[in-house]
Amino acid sequence: MKADNIPLILIAVLSLSIITFLGCSGQKRVSQEEYITWVNNAENGLVQEQVVGDYKFSFQYLPAEYMALKELMASEIMPTKPVFDSVLNNYRGLQYGVMKIGALIEGGDVLKQSITSEAEYFERIQYYTTIVPRDIFIVKGNDTLNCAMHHFERTFSISSFNTIMLGFENNSDSNDQIVVYDDQVLGTGKISFFISREALSNIPLIEF
Repeated sequence: MKADNIPLILIAVLSLSIITFLGCSGQKRVSQEEYITWVNNAENGLVQEQVVGDYKFSFQYLPAEYMALKELMASEIMPTKPVFDSVLNNYRGLQYGVMKIGALIEGGDVLKQSITSEAEYFERIQYYTTIVPRDIFIVKGNDTLNCAMHHFERTFSISSFNTIMLGFENNSDSNDQIVVYDDQVLGTGKISFFISREALSNIPLIEF
C-alpha cells in the first residue's frame, strides 16, 4: 500500500465510523408535542400489551424526560430548557412506567371481576394500594430492579381498567428490560412485558 494513500483511508474509516455511530444512536430531535406522541405510540416499542384470561394488561415505559414534560404541561408552565432541566432533576435516579389492568367484559371492573364475595373485593383494593409493589420488578441483564414507588388509581367503575404508576430502581446499563408482574389476586400468574434495548435507544431528544 502506498504511503500517500494512508490519510485517505483513515479519513474514509473515520467518516464511516461517524455515520455508523449516528445511525445506531437512532436519536433525533423533535418538538415537545411530538415527543409525547412518540412515547405514547405503541409502534415505537415502549408500550406492550397482553391478554390473559378475562383481563387485558399493558405496560408503558415512561422516560424521566416524559415525566418532567407532562408535569410542566399539566401545570401550564412554559417548558423552557432551564425550567425543564430543573424539574427533570426530580425524576432522575428512577425509571418509570405505567401498568394498566382492564376487564375484557364490557363495562367490567377489574376489582369486581370474577369475585365471589365482598371481602374479596376489598382484598383486591388492599392489594393494589399497598402490596402490589413487591410483585412487580424489572429484570435487566444480571440485575433485578425492584419497584421503589407506586400509585394505584381507582376508577370506581367509570372505566374498565385501573392504572398503576410505577417507579423502579435504576442502573446505567443499556440492556433489554423484562418487566414482570407476579399477580396474586386475579389468577393469571406471572406476566412479562419486553422492552427492547433498541426501543430505548431510539427515544428521541426534546427540542427547546
